[in-house]
This record gives sequence, structure tokens and C-alpha cells, in this order.
Amino acid sequence: GKVMAAMFSNGLDLKTEADFCRVGLFFHLVDNVSRYAANFSDSGHKDSLDNNSIYSQMLQEYDAELLVKRKQLSDK
Repeated sequence: GKVMAAMFSNGLDLKTEADFCRVGLFFHLVDNVSRYAANFSDSGHKDSLDNNSIYSQMLQEYDAELLVKRKQLSDK
């Protein structure tokens, strides 16, 4: 909780399905980084890095879709 509170010191405003999907993916990323950090002295945690690669790509797709939708709304 402390890490998330520091990252989102102004809180989060989650309203749409996409908002919840994006924050869920972001939480997975932070969780995997934490797991990697906990195993840092023991050569890290390969699965966490693999998972973060996937979650990062998924989050990037959501972000790209969101940008397209926002542009479409602003063009109207």
C-alpha cells in the first residue's frame, strides 16, 4: 500500500472498464517488480521479468486505444 500511495499521492479516479483494466495491469507490474526486488540478491526472479514484459505490452495496447478514442472525441 505504501508504494501505491506514494505513486498515486493524489489518488486514483477509476470510472471506466478500461480504467480498471489499466490499473489492474499496472498493479501486476508493481507486484512483479517487488517480487524481483525480493530476489535481487539471488539473481532476481525470471518469471517476474517475463510476466512484466507481457503486462507492459498489454498496458501499452490499452494506452494506445485510449489515445485513439480521446483523439476521436476531440475531433468531433
